[in-house]
Amino acid sequence: MPVMISEFGVPSSLGSAHPGTLGRGQGDHTEKQAMRMDAQMLREMPNLGMAGAFIFEWTDYAPIPVTSRPAARDGWRQLELVMDKPWWLPVTHRHTAMEFSNVGLLRYGYWTPGQSSYDSLALWHLDGATLDLRIPWAMTGMSDPSSHQALIPQGGFRASSVTIPGIGITISSDGGSVQNTGTVRWDNWPRVRYQERIKVGAAVIRSAFAAVSGRS
Repeated sequence: MPVMISEFGVPSSLGSAHPGTLGRGQGDHTEKQAMRMDAQMLREMPNLGMAGAFIFEWTDYAPIPVTSRPAARDGWRQLELVMDKPWWLPVTHRHTAMEFSNVGLLRYGYWTPGQSSYDSLALWHLDGATLDLRIPWAMTGMSDPSSHQALIPQGGFRASSVTIPGIGITISSDGGSVQNTGTVRWDNWPRVRYQERIKVGAAVIRSAFAAVSGRS
């Protein structure tokens, strides 16, 4: 009986939904890393006798943070995102631990494609005296930014939402005094605007498609 793999792949998202074996977690990969991993898995499909397979991670996402811890690391406040709850595995008769990801450790670099120092996972950089910072909506605790809905954890893996007017920003250096820099405000939006582009590293996955189809 032919076997078809209905979805496989890893995203190059800012943040990860959960870790995976062989370092193939669901997110927090650069575009080059994600394309390389997808190509490696695609090339394995015919070797395993599969009838076909679909790469499903063409778009990226980031999960919702539901907890935080106050300890600092490398100058950034350690904010931990719950990636998975504890599970009881009946086959192996063991409990798994809750999984976290530190979303407060912001990566330095430039995120404009085409720049020599381009890093798709970069979240901040300095241009002279100007600090440029980008944080995905989900990492700010927003459950629906289009309608100003913020996530409110209630324990027991339950949550609700509350409407907020904006997001306040404060800056503190080396544990010193806190400086309030203002509030980020935005209008509600009825649709998401986006612009498609070919990701960095796409040539690797293109070669893999050619190889498995016998066109290389």
